Amino acid sequence: MNGRSGIKGSTRRRSARGLQRALTRSLTRTRGDDALFLLALSILLFSTMDAIFTLLLVQTGMVHEWNPLLARLIEADPQLFANVKSLVTHAGVFLLVLLVDRRLFRRIAVRRILEGIFLAYCFIILYHLSLMVRVSMTV
Repeated sequence: MNGRSGIKGSTRRRSARGLQRALTRSLTRTRGDDALFLLALSILLFSTMDAIFTLLLVQTGMVHEWNPLLARLIEADPQLFANVKSLVTHAGVFLLVLLVDRRLFRRIAVRRILEGIFLAYCFIILYHLSLMVRVSMTV
């Protein structure tokens, strides 16, 4: 029977092949895009720095995590906090890199979203550094 017969298995195979082809096309389009690679790598590096700075600052007792879910994770298990934050960031960046040639809601280029995330992390890192200076002055 062919893929149009209504048998679920054949439809699944066909849609899985379509997904595989789309992922392959996306990866080959982004291969060699050094700026995209550096952008994604910078976001992941800043995310790691954010997690480390957050844990250091929270340990002083003078600062708290703004995100209520992540605040609970820090209280429960700092290692779990770092793992969850890393997993979410890595998965999100990976997905956005795969979709870099697309537009969100047909308006916003995914590359611009990655650039916005990078810019946000720049401000977050600067904010962390200013907090570290303040905390060091009070000690």
